[in-house]
Amino acid sequence: MEKAPQQAVLIAGGEVVPRRGWGMAMHRHGFHEMIAVLEGEMTVTFGDERIEAGPGDVLIYHAERGHAEASHPVRAVRTRFLAFQGRADDLPARTVDTEGRVRDLVSWIVTDLGHGASRTELAPLLHAALAELRRLNRSPSDPWVADLRRHMRKHLADPLTLDDLAARGGMSKFAFIRSYRRATGRTPMQDLRRIRLNQARTLILATGLPLKAIAAEVGLGDAFQMARLFRRHFQTAPSHLRAGGAGRPGVGGRG
Repeated sequence: MEKAPQQAVLIAGGEVVPRRGWGMAMHRHGFHEMIAVLEGEMTVTFGDERIEAGPGDVLIYHAERGHAEASHPVRAVRTRFLAFQGRADDLPARTVDTEGRVRDLVSWIVTDLGHGASRTELAPLLHAALAELRRLNRSPSDPWVADLRRHMRKHLADPLTLDDLAARGGMSKFAFIRSYRRATGRTPMQDLRRIRLNQARTLILATGLPLKAIAAEVGLGDAFQMARLFRRHFQTAPSHLRAGGAGRPGVGGRG
């Protein structure tokens, strides 16, 4: 019988806000860290291993494993992070947070810590984030789908077309649509719209960016068009989501 993961204990949480030139030299610590990349890009180095991380990626820095971090010089990174103890050796260094659930949980924990919530009462949210990471890694995407989704996330603001994506997949347009739908249950453009909306939701909840700036950053046109798609996809308006309080800024910093 598979051994149940050791119950995780929340230590702290915080945020790295976008700042050009931000970075941390090689270091290690006696606890694990969960890093949710909300916007921008960063490079993480673990000895000989190098990871280029962007929106939608969740990173795990395992305890006592040396790592260095550097923000992209132009697309400055914004992350929220949790420090915790417990079992994490079954989790890889990077997981693609397909539906944005882990990013939302991390943001809520950081926000509530900043408003005085205790680590004990927030522990169930940490356990839920870890459970979602494990679920995602039990059923990973096909490598070619994962590559395309990473490409989509990196170019959300660009006017990506079906022809662009099919060319990256190395297929004819019609073969690409069939293969993508078979692998994901969605057409490529439906999946791209879902990724854009999930990233918009993350930025609404975790940042104070104006809605029109978020719409442009994720490739959803203007605030009006984004609101229309939000109502269809999430059954709520972006302004209502932010007004609900989940987007309060977090506290803390990692450098």
